[in-house]
Formats: sequence, structure tokens, C-alpha cells
Amino acid sequence: MQDSFVKPTKSIEKVHLLRRLPFFDGANVRPFLLCYALSPLAYVVFGKVAALVATNPSDKSVILFGFLLLFGLAQLLVILLPLWSLEFALRSQYKYARTIKDCTHVLIRANKNLSASMIVPLEITCSKEIFDLSSYFTDSSTAKCLDSHIAEQLVIKFRFRNREWTWDPNQQLFTKPFYPHHLTFADYIGWKGHTGEKLSREILHKAYGKNQFSIDIPRFSVLFAEHATKPFFVFQMCCVLLWCLDDYWMYSLFTGIMFVIFEGISVMQIRSSMSMMLKMGKIPTSTNHYLRNGEWHAASSDTLLPGDIIRIPSDRSDFFIPCDMLILKGTLLVNEALLTGESTPQVKHSITKCNPSSVLNNATDHQHILFGGTKILSVYAENSSEESIAFVLRTGFATEQGKLLTSIIHSSDRLTTQDRETFFFILFLLFFAILACIHVINRGWGVPTRSQWKLVLTCIRILTSVVPPELPMELSMAINNALTNLTTMQIFCTQPHRIPLAGKVDVCCFDKTGTLTCDNMILHGVTDSSGNFHPVENKGGLGVEHRDIICVLGACNSVLCIGDETAGDPMEKAAMDALGWEVKSNNLVGERKGKRSVSILARFAFESSLKRMSVIAEERGRQNSRCILLKGAPEVLEQFLVTVPANYSQTYRDFARQGFRTIALARKEIPSHVTEAEVLRYSREEAESQVKFLGFAIFQSQIKPDCEYTMKELKQSGHATVMVTGDSELTAIAVAKSVGILMKDDIPLILRGDTNGTLSWENHENQSIGSLAGDFSLDGVKNEVLCANGDAFEIGMRENPLWFRNIVPAVRVWARCTPEIKSSIMLCLKDLGHNTLFAGDGINDMAALKHADVGIAILNAASPDEAVTVDQNLDFLKDHLCPIPVPVLPEEAPSVDLQSGFFANVRATISQKQREVDLIDRQEIIRVNKLRKQGKATPLPHPTAFRLRMKLTTGLNEVEAQFETNGAPLVRLGDASIASPFTSKTSKVSAVLDIIRMGRCSLVTTLQMYRIIALNCLIGAYSMSVLYSDGVKMGDYQMVVVSILITICFLWISKAKPLPVLSPKRPFTRIFCGYVIFSILSQFFVHLLVFVGSVWLVDGVDISARVLQGAEVDDEKFKPTLLNSVNFLVYTMMTVTTFAVNYQGEPFMTPLRQNIVLRNGLIVLAGIITVLSLEIFPDFNLSMEIVPFPSVIFRAKVVALLFFDIFAAYISDRLLLRAFG
Repeated sequence: MQDSFVKPTKSIEKVHLLRRLPFFDGANVRPFLLCYALSPLAYVVFGKVAALVATNPSDKSVILFGFLLLFGLAQLLVILLPLWSLEFALRSQYKYARTIKDCTHVLIRANKNLSASMIVPLEITCSKEIFDLSSYFTDSSTAKCLDSHIAEQLVIKFRFRNREWTWDPNQQLFTKPFYPHHLTFADYIGWKGHTGEKLSREILHKAYGKNQFSIDIPRFSVLFAEHATKPFFVFQMCCVLLWCLDDYWMYSLFTGIMFVIFEGISVMQIRSSMSMMLKMGKIPTSTNHYLRNGEWHAASSDTLLPGDIIRIPSDRSDFFIPCDMLILKGTLLVNEALLTGESTPQVKHSITKCNPSSVLNNATDHQHILFGGTKILSVYAENSSEESIAFVLRTGFATEQGKLLTSIIHSSDRLTTQDRETFFFILFLLFFAILACIHVINRGWGVPTRSQWKLVLTCIRILTSVVPPELPMELSMAINNALTNLTTMQIFCTQPHRIPLAGKVDVCCFDKTGTLTCDNMILHGVTDSSGNFHPVENKGGLGVEHRDIICVLGACNSVLCIGDETAGDPMEKAAMDALGWEVKSNNLVGERKGKRSVSILARFAFESSLKRMSVIAEERGRQNSRCILLKGAPEVLEQFLVTVPANYSQTYRDFARQGFRTIALARKEIPSHVTEAEVLRYSREEAESQVKFLGFAIFQSQIKPDCEYTMKELKQSGHATVMVTGDSELTAIAVAKSVGILMKDDIPLILRGDTNGTLSWENHENQSIGSLAGDFSLDGVKNEVLCANGDAFEIGMRENPLWFRNIVPAVRVWARCTPEIKSSIMLCLKDLGHNTLFAGDGINDMAALKHADVGIAILNAASPDEAVTVDQNLDFLKDHLCPIPVPVLPEEAPSVDLQSGFFANVRATISQKQREVDLIDRQEIIRVNKLRKQGKATPLPHPTAFRLRMKLTTGLNEVEAQFETNGAPLVRLGDASIASPFTSKTSKVSAVLDIIRMGRCSLVTTLQMYRIIALNCLIGAYSMSVLYSDGVKMGDYQMVVVSILITICFLWISKAKPLPVLSPKRPFTRIFCGYVIFSILSQFFVHLLVFVGSVWLVDGVDISARVLQGAEVDDEKFKPTLLNSVNFLVYTMMTVTTFAVNYQGEPFMTPLRQNIVLRNGLIVLAGIITVLSLEIFPDFNLSMEIVPFPSVIFRAKVVALLFFDIFAAYISDRLLLRAFG
């Protein structure tokens, strides 16, 4: 049998062909048919067995009924198992098919980090459809006769994660529709649009579908039925039934109703989220013009197809891009905030100057791609009468917006932490449950006064107590709480299962530009070709002799203007501002106050792999004015220079050692006899060769204010900090020392790779200390810190990967790294067993952000669409609307910790927003009253005040809704980035600390919940076995009280908040570690002693009463006795003790004394139990089904026993924590 019928992708690993068995041939039906046929004989046999087993004649019918009930449950279980277990469904209802003709379903083995494996049905139709469209986009002859060779045939498809996969009979594989996003640039430029008749377009629509996001919202009844057949819900209902059989009607009804309500609320939240997704996914429909058969046709955006050539008129600003497109002509300024979360406008260039033989790479060529869902701010064509032209790459869910939407939709499937360790944890508890069952059977079987039916029922209850019905809800509480807290910090997560991974991180990697440094850069100065430095201060210091340098800095860039603002690379904007240049019109730049101007004839855009950019320009008013202007990395431009000055390397290295970013500048004159048409046909290689060196531009970028503190805290908490950047080695080292990744006195040892494929070591002074020997060992590196460049990584991993992998974790600075090398470094560290975190500035670091365990896109906080920020609006209102003194925010209002960047909690955020809304209202009241006193009409709300109030109120309502629903907050498009699982909408590096703290908090909370669940199960197993043998029971009302108590405590404990400072101590990351296991066993031993002590205490009063109660263990009704009353108080206090002792607190979360809600709640509960023990209010005791105690001394002994349980369990846990911590 073929191993797989699909080529592996990111989401699907394997696909197998299956055939559904007929209903009566299934393994979950056929065996039971024989049983039903033999049911009369089975009835007789079971009746005789019941007569032999029953010690009491009245038990015969009960045991017979029990056998039949077990048989019915077995049938129900086998019917439900295919819904729960993919492997059971595969073996019981399906067979592997050898050919597609025998296939009815497919088995999808999915990437476990993205989705669950599943069995999906095939959709079989008969229609005209083309299967392999790859040649269609590259072979012109195929395009011309598309409809001439297509006949009706069987089309076999399946859907997975909103995408269609179609069976290709030629390849004998399932394939996704071919999207033309990996063609050569020559293919795109030569493409003339779809040809053929209307039939051809219909066929293409069948292959690609509509350009829209269609999300079907199931009915409430359908979703609820799906949830009601999930294993935990069925298990919950079975537990409710068991408690009903043991006469706990009130407890059973209360529990059952709560489970049904909880599932109903969950279903409603799912439908609400899907409705929100449907609204988010709606792309504004617009009319687009596409090229077909050489003519332009108007069509709706939802009918666009991959391969369509569409035009974007120059007057279409604020135009939402309907799908992913490649720019063939023109330059556009776009806002990608909706998709990437990055609010800085991005400049997108056409591919006219790209190497025609190069293949489009979505990761490195994103500056040529318009992503669906983003907004065009401005369009620049060669002249105002022309439109920009674009090639449609992807539509629908295949776009980057569709992929992000899919990841958000499926992120809720991975909220819980059920894995192999959870399974073994349940097996661990099952071992003790089996021992308890053996004790029950050993003590009760064969005793005439005991009912075998009750013994069997008790054993089943003990076994089912191993898996608390509320386990999934309890384990998801910690992650839901973390999601809510992160959202209030403007940190959004699309993959919640990665939050606990943040608590395990040991290596933190950072990009430099835009992440550790501010976006705003400063032109510090320039050097001439001789190496002389000339500062640029207040646009002075550069004279006529630097005319060519000024021309390169002013014209060789991608800066565009939108209204009165400029947009583009911060370094290029800084250079133009410092020199007094501006963008005057399309492809025209010049001095802001002078007459000098330069026309841009063509641009060769910057590419990270090339590390350079150039333009073909014409300087107006100058003879022989056409020239090539070039800038780039100094070591790259060196190979293009006609003459390299002797001090070339020394000059730029000196500035790099000081932390400056150094850019080499060059120019080449174009001979006058070369026509403009010939110039525009220049390839990039022709334009950038044999250029004249002009000098260096020296830029300075400011370090973000919280960088040094963040690195210091990460190091103190035991995290390794690493810089991974595209800058030069010396600049990276200087910045690493400034931010604290390296110490000031660290001696760097640089590993470099050269073009010959060899590795060599250099010191900080650029002095070679020898080539790299194969037997190099890190043992010899003591005082030096290792640094390396991207070429060294590629050479090392290619030539000697096993040896080089040992060096990778020791490198603290990686320089000159392309996006591909950054991601390879992350994968290498993960393969070595490290838990990695990568912080970058968005889409430029997309690959590394996705491959790290925890990827954080740190974006700009401000949005260009808003004229002013909230704080600026408040200042405006104070200064302009209210000339008289106005109330200000109270001093006690919660503020942002500039070092940690962590808001106090959700309630504090709501309170802060409410105060701001109230301030706006007070401002408006003062303004209105003033105008009324002047005799003017009642005015409308001030526009700025009204807009700000609406914004604050909307944010307030959203945060309150998320807090009150106690569910995972919904991440909206524009909050999250396609580049990363985590997106920080603030520019602070301290967002890394927030995520790690929240990850540790959720990890510790989850582990402490496991401990609490384990102790509750062990205590319950003991009380239902050993104490059951002595006749100890709890009343129905008492069971309800304990259940409510446990639920409330779990809710309180999940709301814990992390401490503002990371601890050097790492949290325990596994359930099966020495501390967790021994802590559970030691606390259970203490509780066991207390249970035994409570029995002895009752025996000291009247042992005959306890013996008599043991003989009446099978009474139908619960009778309050002294033993039952003491057991209830002890059991309830143990519940309080379990939560109080196992609350982790410091050094990861707020200690119990500061967790006010949990602390006060546990104190109140302990006080109520103490009041019941002391019988302060006798009527209250009677209402709780507690009998009067015989004496004051007895009451004092009960209270002493309760507090002994608290202190002994606490001391044993803390001693073990010190021993294993």
C-alpha cells in the first residue's frame, strides 16, 4: 500500500485512502448482533450467576440488572468510541483502500501543532475541471487552447482547514490548486492574463473557488450534540447517573445541570466567535478591471482568479486589496495593520527591475507583494494618467489573510494541555483507585449485611473519581486567564498552546533594528572618499564638495509621501530630513528650500539577500546628469567599486565598533550618448558594476529605554540572551554591549565565513587568529564571547554540521543574517533541546518568528490613521476645551510599570478606562456650561472628545465582556500578525518579560491544579473505600456544598497574577518530577493520619456507635451521626488545605497573602468550618446535617485536628520544595 497520497505540507503530513464499511459489518455492530441473538440464553446464564454470587436473595435481581446495564453501557461505549478515538474508528468502521475507485473517505495525518488528525469524506462530482495548472501559467500554448482538451470527468475532493484538495489522476496524489506564487519574474512579466472563452473562466472558478471567506456557522443544536457526545461530557453524565444510583439526588441534579449550562454557554461562545470571524473575513467588495484577451473587463472582487491581471487607478486611495497580488507596474504605499499589526506604512515596488530568471520568494520578496485585506494609501505610477498593474497570486483562504484567519479559528482547539503526561498522570491515580477497590471488595464481599450491588457501585465510583469531570475546564482556566491578561497589555496571541511554552524558555533571541533600537534613526555624519568625517548638525557641515554624497542620500531611497507626511524606511527618512530634502512628486525628490532636484527613472529595490539598493536618476539643471546612485553594506559594495581606498575597511570598522550603522555610497555617471530607453533596459548587474566610491553615511539609532533593564532581568533569571541581526558584526557587538546582551568588558571572538567556503577566527580589531580547526573545543574559550556571521553558519552547517551544532548555543551575537539564516538558527537551537524565544519587528523576521517556540512580533504603538494618541487628546482637551482648572486622574489610578510593562490586572484596566471616560464627560460638561452662560445654543459634543470617548467606551466594553465571560478573548484581525504567534502592539522590549512571566504563571498554575486534582482524588478514594467500610457517608446537601466549594476555589486560583520580576529559579515543567510526586504523597499521608485520627476521636466517645454504624452501611437514607459529622468537617477542611498549601505563589506568582480574593475566600471558608466545629450557631450546624458534639473538649480536639492537618501538610510541602528546589 502506498505510504501517502499527498506531498507533505505544513498542515498535512500524510493522507491515506479509506473505504467505509457497511453499517452491519462494523466492529461496533456485528459482535453485538450475535449477543442480541443469544440474549435469552444469556439471561438464563446471568440469572444463575447472580444466584451464586448474591449472598442476599434480594440482591439476585439487582445483580442481574447490573449485568444487563453493563452490557448496555458496553454497547453505548462501542458506539461512541469512534467519535472519541480516531484509531478505534479507523479499525472498526473503515478499511484501507488500494485505489481511489474503492475510496469513500481519507485519513488525514495532520501536523499536531496546527490541527488534529481526522477522517473526512470525499466529495465526488462529474464536471469539466483541469487538475494540473502549473504548465498553464508557464506554457503559452496551453493557455491558448485551454478549453479544447477538457472533457467531463470524475472530480474527487476533500476539504481540510477551509482548503480543497483534489485528486490528480496523473500524479495519483491529492493536490491543492496550483497557485502561481513561485514562478520566475520573467513568467509574471510575460503573462498577458487569462485567454479563451467563458468556459475556461468557469473551469478556473471550479479549481479556485470564489475570492471570499465562507465560514458555515452550525446550528446550536448541532454544535451542542457534538459537544454532548465528547468523552468528558459523557463521562460527566455517567458520573451523575452513578451518584443518582447512590441516592445523592440533589448533588447529581446540581452537577448535571451545571455541566449542561456550561456546555451550552461554550456552544454559544463558539457560535459568537464564528459570527465574529465571518464579519472579520468579509473583504469589502469592489469593482476591479482585469485583462482578458487583450481587453479590460469589469468584475466584482469576489470573482477574481489567480493569474488575473488587474489595474489599480492612481485615484484609488483607501482601497482595500481583495487578494494577494504581485506588483507588475507602479509603486504603492500600503497600510498592513489589519494583517501584520504593523501600523507603519509600507512601500511596495514593482518587479520591473528584478532579475527575470529569479524565482519569486514570498519571504524575501514581500516588498513586491500586496497582501489581501491591507489598504492602499497612495498609488504612484510613471505618470498620473497610468494605473498600477498587479498579478493575482492567491485568493480566498490561500491568501495570507486567509491563513491568519484559519489559525485564529483553530487556535481554540489547542487551549487545553491534554498530552501524554496527562495520560500517565491519570494512570498514576488509577493505581491508587484500584488499591481502594480491592480494599472495598476484600472488606465487604461475602458479608451478609452488605449489598454486593452497593459494593460494585462503590468500586465504579472510586474508579471514575480518578478523572474529575471538570478536568478540561479547570486546566483551560489558566490559559484563558493568561490570554485575558495579555490582551490588556496589548499583547495578542493566535496560538494559546504556546503560552505555557513561554514559561519553559531558556534562550531569548532578539533582532536589532526596530526591536532593540528605535525606528527613528539619526544621520550622525558622512565621510568622504579619503575617510575624513563631516558631522551633520542642523543640516550644516556638508558643502558643495559633498554634492554627490547628498545626491545619493537624498535620491537613492524608497521614501514616498502621503499627504503632508512621508513614509518609508526610517533610515532613509532620517537622511532626507537631515539634509533638508523632500519628496516633491511622483519619482521626484529635491531640496526643501533650494532648487536642486533629482528625477528617479528606475529603482532597484533593497533586498536583504543582496544588502544593497540602487536607482537610475537624472539630476535636473546639470549637464550629463543621468547617473547610477548606489548604497549598501560596505563589505558588499567593496566588490563593485572601480577603486577601493586603502583605508576603506578601517574607516567603516572604526565607526561600527562605536555602534554606528555604516552605509557605503557610490555613483556612476552614464555616458551622454546612451539614450534614456537604453538606460531603462539596464539590468541590475549592469547598473551596479564599476561604480565610484563617494564615502560612508554614518547613522545612529537610539536604544529603546527598557532594553537594558529587560536584558538584565533575563540574565538574572537564567535566560541566555542572543542577538540575531542583519547588521555588521562590529555594529552588532557594540549595540549588544549597549543593551546588556554582552558585558562592557567582554572580549569578542568573531567567527567569519568567506567566499571560499572557509571559516576563520578574528578578534575585535579585525586581526585574524587562524583558520578554524576541526578539533576546536569550547573548553579553551574562557574570557572571550563568541560571535559569528550568517556566512559562517551556512558554511559550518554544510561542511561539518555535527561539530558546528555544538558551537551554535555558545554564540551570543549573530550578524549579517538573512531571514532564512535566522530561521535556521532557531531550528538548530530547537533540535539541540533548547526552548527558544525570538523577538522581531514583524514581517521581516517572519520565518524566525514562526520557527521559534515563542515568536513575538514587537510593533509600533502608534497608528498613522489616528491624528493623535489618547494622551495627546486628553492634553488637547485640557488646553483648548477647558481654560479653567479641571479634575485630573486620581493619583491612585493604576499606571504602567515602565520597567516591566505589566498592567496590574483586568479590573485595574477597566477602572483606568472608566476614569478616562469620566474625565471626558467632565470636560464636556464644563465646556457646555460655559457656552450656555454666554447665551449660546447647546452645542454638539466636540469631535475630538466624542471620538475619544467612543474609543474608550468601546475598549471598556470589550475588556469587561472578556473579563465577565471568563473565556479566552477573541483575537481580531489587526491585533495579530501573520508573522508570529504573539504580537505586541507596543514598541517596548519588556513585552518579552510580560510573556515569559505569564507563561510561567500559567505553567505553574496548571501544575498546581494537577496536584490539587490528585490530592482530591486520593482523598475521595480513601473516603469511599476505607471510611465507607466503617459506614462513613456524607449527606446529599453536604456533597453539594463541597462541590460548590471546589469549583469556586479552582476559579479563584486560576486568576493568579505573575510577579513583576522574573525569578532566577525556574518553575517545574513536568508533572512527574521528584517534588510534585513526593509532595502529593506526603500531603496525602498527612490527610490519611487526620482521617485515622478522626475515627479514633469518635471511638474514644462511643466505639459501639461506630461499630453499629458500620453494620448499617447499606441503609437507604443518610443518617447524620457523630462519625459522619466529623468526617464532613475534616473532608471540607482538607479541601481548603489542599488549595492553600499547593498554591505556588512566590517566586512566580503573587503570594497567597497578596492574592486577596483567594486568601480571603480560604480564610472565610476555614472560619466557617471552625465555627461549625465549635458549634457557635447550633441551628447552622443542624442545617448542615451535623449532629451536636458531646463536649467542649471534643470540639477542641476536632479543631486541633483540623489545624494540625493544615500545618503538617504545609510544613511537609515546604520541606520538599526546599529539598528539590
